[in-house]
Amino acid sequence: EGLHPTQFSKFKQELKDSKKKYVFISGDRHLIEVMQIPKDELGSKSFEYTVSGIHTKMYPGQLERDPNKRRVDGFDGVPNYAIFDISQENNKTLINFKAYTFDKLRINRTDSF
Repeated sequence: EGLHPTQFSKFKQELKDSKKKYVFISGDRHLIEVMQIPKDELGSKSFEYTVSGIHTKMYPGQLERDPNKRRVDGFDGVPNYAIFDISQENNKTLINFKAYTFDKLRINRTDSF
């Protein structure tokens, strides 16, 4: 998005034109982050979930250093993993997202769209 704004705008328009719902799952940022992408950007509300491996090096303070207007939840600085439970109910997609450190549940949220 930041390094290739023209290509990213084209990508978002292609998604919007398809009139489908999207969930993005990404990683390799050494943190947990949940972003909500506004309806006007893709044609429907969407989410992106970033999860890293529990075995990777952590970088405390990364969320503060990299502000994100779409971020609705997250944590950094500790090894992490997550579990997704995705279902359909009454024509809505429900995503239960649980993010953990080694011994503690840190995020338990359900997003719907």
